[in-house]
Formats: sequence, C-alpha cells, structure tokens
Amino acid sequence: MNNYKKFYDGLFLWHQNNKIAFPWQNRNDPYYAFVAGYCAQQTQIARVITIWKSLIKTFPTISNVANASNTELLKIWDNAGYPRRVINMKRSAQIIMTEYNGLIPNNFEQLKELPGIGDYTASVILAFGYQKDIAAIDINFMRILSRYFFGKEEIEKEKLNNILKKLNKKDSFHFWNPAIMDFGSLICKAKPKCEKCIFNQKCISYTENLLINKQTKRKNYLGSNRFFRGKILLILRETKTNKIENTKLRQEVKDFKINKAVYREVISELEKDELISIKNNYIYLGNYKEK
Repeated sequence: MNNYKKFYDGLFLWHQNNKIAFPWQNRNDPYYAFVAGYCAQQTQIARVITIWKSLIKTFPTISNVANASNTELLKIWDNAGYPRRVINMKRSAQIIMTEYNGLIPNNFEQLKELPGIGDYTASVILAFGYQKDIAAIDINFMRILSRYFFGKEEIEKEKLNNILKKLNKKDSFHFWNPAIMDFGSLICKAKPKCEKCIFNQKCISYTENLLINKQTKRKNYLGSNRFFRGKILLILRETKTNKIENTKLRQEVKDFKINKAVYREVISELEKDELISIKNNYIYLGNYKEK
C-alpha cells in the first residue's frame, strides 16, 4: 500500500498553491455551513459557491430561511438541481427556530434528525460551522482515496475508515476536508486530469492502468420524470406571476414529448414535494397558501 506520508506531503504542497476560496470556510459560522451543506449535496463545487452566495445574500439568517416562502426559495435556487433540498433546508430551519431556539445543533445525531440531512451534510456543518475534527465524506473523498490506495472507484466502509484514521494521525480534518474537496474539484474528477496530477507516479489506479474510462453521461435523463420536473419549474420561474394555467402549461411542455399520464405523474410529484401548488386550474411555483 502506498505511503501515507507521501500522500500527505504531496497534497499539502499542492493545496498551498491551489486552494479554492470557499466562502463558508474559516468563518466559524454554523449557519454558513448549514446552507453550504445543503447546497453541496450532489452538486459541483462551482455551482455550490454561486447558489450559496445567492442564498446568504437574500436570507442572511436562519430565521430568514424559516420565514421565507417556498416560491422565494425556489426562485433563488434557480436551476441548481434537486430543488427539494432547499425546501428541506427551510423545514430544518423552522425546526431549529422552534425546537432549538434558533441555534443549529452541534450534535451529529441531532443534525441527522433534521429533514434532508445525512452523514455528509451533518459532517459539513460540524467541520466548517463548529470547527470539529471530523471528516466530511463526499464523493471526492471516496474517489480520491479509493483510486490512490486501492485502484478502485469505491471501497468498503471499513477500508475507508481505516484510511481516515491513518490520515487523521498526519493532520486534522481541518486540513483534509478542504484539501480533498479542492483536489477532487480540480484534478481527480469523475474524468480525472491524470496528466496534471501530482500523484500520477504513485496512484494505483493510474500506475496499474485501472482507471475506468467513464463517459460523462446524463443516463436516461432526457425524457425522465426529473427532466420534466426541471422543465416545468423553469417555466414557472420565468413567469412574472409565478403561476400558469394548467392547460397552458400542458401546451408548453408538449414540445418535450410528454404524454398525459407522465404529465399527471410529474405534477403530482411536484405538488407532493411542495415545489408547486394547484388552485382553480392554475399551477403555482411554491405554495399557493403563501401568496
């Protein structure tokens, strides 16, 4: 197995010259980390920073998020994808205001009880908001360590935990979290830039030619329910009144070859997720009751 010291030394030197300025880092602000945790779920870091800045500017406190309408949040969220995240963020903010006196929990299990928060988001909040020495394991963490040490795209949790313990002996996760995030965002991507990688003479995946030649593909996305959900929300966001007649909306999405059954299913899903509401044959962005 590769030497942990070489991995640490190499990444440390690389990070000195290639840091990405995450605006929620080094702030000791749980709310900043709270918003970042939701934004970072399944999203590229460049987009995370953009949507994070928009949310913080419009909703500078957790109370602002708790009292915001779904419509306001969805307008700011724009096309960042997986919009249920911002609705879950609002639900969590409301719980925090009522059950925790507006103070974001600094306990892992309490955080995981909030809507839309799993291990990763809880770790982001604790690591960046409360400066706790905890690993924020995202796809970057898994991919980089798996490739470098094992020549795989993903390893078992037990092996990962073993590596994390050894890395933690070299330095705290205050270093590892941002360094791994940055390296994964810039170099060791799904389609890695191995020719620019400082580890290309040591990484098992590269030296043993084990890298999977992944094609960046939007598998089954076009024509999927998720595709149509996105199109419907886009149409609603672009209307001046954030509403549209059901029949008119049906006509507008007709060009995307959506049949009646799928249309009804998608509308039902969006309503259930509180991304739209229906009143008097009108489709509203967000919750009609908030209008």
